[in-house]
Amino acid sequence: MKKIIALLLSGALMASTLPAAFAADSGMNTQAEAVTRKVKALFNIGDEYTDFQSEYYQERNVGTWELYWSNETEGKSLSVQATEQGKVLRYSQNSDEKDPNQHGFSPALPKISNAAAKQMAQEFLSKVLTSGETVQIEEDALSRSGQEVSVSFDIKLNGIPSPLNGNMWIDSTGIRNFWRADSSAYIGGVPSATPSVQSEEAQSTLRSASKLRLIYTSDPNHQNKEPKKGETQKAALQYVPVDSDERVVDAKSGKLMNLSELERNYFTADAEAGVSGGSANDAAAAPEENYARKSLSEAEISGLDKLKDVMTVQQIDSRVRSMPELGLAGYTLADSNYSYNKVKDTYTCRLSYNTGKKEAYDYKFISVDAKTGDLKSVSGFKNGEQKELEAEAAQTKAQDFLKKYFPDHVEKVSLYKEEGYRAWNGFVLLERQEQSVACPENYYAMKFDKADGTLIQLESAWDEDMQFDSQEGIIDMDAALESWQKAHPVVLGYAATVDASQIRYTEKLMLAYQYDKDSGRVYGVDAKSGKALRQSYAEEDQITYTDVAADDKEIMALADLGIGYKGGIFDKAKELTQADMLALLVSANGSYYDLANEDELNRLYQYAIQLGMIKREQRNPTALVTRMEVIKTILDMSTYGQAAKIPDIFTCTFTDATDIPAADRGYAAIAQGLGLVRGGTDGKLLPKTVATRGQLAIIFYNFMNR
Repeated sequence: MKKIIALLLSGALMASTLPAAFAADSGMNTQAEAVTRKVKALFNIGDEYTDFQSEYYQERNVGTWELYWSNETEGKSLSVQATEQGKVLRYSQNSDEKDPNQHGFSPALPKISNAAAKQMAQEFLSKVLTSGETVQIEEDALSRSGQEVSVSFDIKLNGIPSPLNGNMWIDSTGIRNFWRADSSAYIGGVPSATPSVQSEEAQSTLRSASKLRLIYTSDPNHQNKEPKKGETQKAALQYVPVDSDERVVDAKSGKLMNLSELERNYFTADAEAGVSGGSANDAAAAPEENYARKSLSEAEISGLDKLKDVMTVQQIDSRVRSMPELGLAGYTLADSNYSYNKVKDTYTCRLSYNTGKKEAYDYKFISVDAKTGDLKSVSGFKNGEQKELEAEAAQTKAQDFLKKYFPDHVEKVSLYKEEGYRAWNGFVLLERQEQSVACPENYYAMKFDKADGTLIQLESAWDEDMQFDSQEGIIDMDAALESWQKAHPVVLGYAATVDASQIRYTEKLMLAYQYDKDSGRVYGVDAKSGKALRQSYAEEDQITYTDVAADDKEIMALADLGIGYKGGIFDKAKELTQADMLALLVSANGSYYDLANEDELNRLYQYAIQLGMIKREQRNPTALVTRMEVIKTILDMSTYGQAAKIPDIFTCTFTDATDIPAADRGYAAIAQGLGLVRGGTDGKLLPKTVATRGQLAIIFYNFMNR
């Protein structure tokens, strides 16, 4: 009897844990009803919607329901994705209500504070998180876009970090959108949070895998910024990791694991050869020498002169065909394209070749410096199996190729031997060396066909004019490692790793000792100061001033929203120039420009013209701007100016209204009605008075607070 009862209980338990698709005695409508009831109760959904549908999806034996509510009359809808157990994975609330300021550039002060958004997010999460899941929202996880606040979050499982995360968008009406990753996406569920290995032992094992190398970099702040025109690259010294692989220590076995390598090995097992190529445009014809110049401007003549020493397509084709290493026998030139790099003042020609055979339609793409004919890149695609030449044979090929075609560089490079992306991908990587220190930004990366030794792929970059910092006074490797490790605290948490036993790419969770999430922002160690170098995206957008007092509330309020001037100085009493005005206004859209830099000043005006702040013919960066011109610029960019231009329908009560030109009185009246300007104690607008930076801030703040 006990056995029968046990079997019955076991069967009941199994039925309760099986996906709904396997519960044969439960109809789809019954399953959907159960989930719908849970979701309605969770979000207190009433009868405000007039239509409802549901859809079912199943993946990896995990079923989810998509629930849709709508009310076409009121123009609103709600969609929720939930598991069969009622766990909410997605939430989206939509409305057809139109933004009254959707036309023009009309920034406004947020209707919801960061603190209020954070509280709403935490309350929502308290509803949707399930047992064992917790979230603590960090301050730097909040960002703004218009009237909405984005909140990113990481989910802890059993009180420790995990790869689960999510995001939500919030406005003054509540949660607009929410999504989260779920542990059901990982095979095997959530392992126990109890480790078998002591923390000290795991830390020692993990830290022993830390390897740095000394390099030169022209991008010391890790901002990936292009050099400005005419700017000489200056390379600084840094200690950086030899690779970007993610390593952890298995908290159960104590084994060091390279998760990145496991993933690479999974995909390498049956990866197919192939390199993506882009489409090539029609060939650019070289200019004739004897063209008539009488109808050309100086700018056009200057631009055309840049093509004087550029080789023709036929010359470049002949040059690359003379390189047997490229294996162009049997290939036909199909397309060519010339492109100009304004910063470097160089032309690049990209040639596209193919075999033209239906049964074996092979491609090659070759880019060269159109003036010197030097190779810049080679790529292609070949039908059928293609293997790369490996090890010493490939290295010898690469060195010989460089010696033949780039003899000035062959003595300045050294083979990069560490494991990494390029090595895994079949490349031989030769990096530039300066006084025995690598400069990875200058390199030649090559791989060759094992069958015939031809060049399959070439990537290269080289800056002949780069300057290098002195190596005097740098710290040693031990000091660099100490600084690096201090910036990488080790924590116990869940890590995601590929499950190699699955045919389809699948991940599973493992309990592991790993570096904390914030460590990912550390990209190197300054070789002179020994300071760990950390990216801080939030600080990049912060605006702070050393010359602004607390009672300058409008300036401070704008700065809190990222609106204002970079550099730490506001200079509120300075007479306002046109460039100053535009720089502050466009910063409301998250764009900042250095007015002392000609290229950035040009980009500022291009953007201001796009936003409707100014017309191209009105450009005059140093011109002083009056109070009325500030008002007109703000109202015109936001389309209030369309109404302001209508004559004789507005009345303004400024005591100096007679000083306002008739064409501008509509602007003055709207500005007064919106509260942009209120007049001083004497009620005067002072339309012809040159504005100051401080007055611009007040007027713009009042506009945003309209």
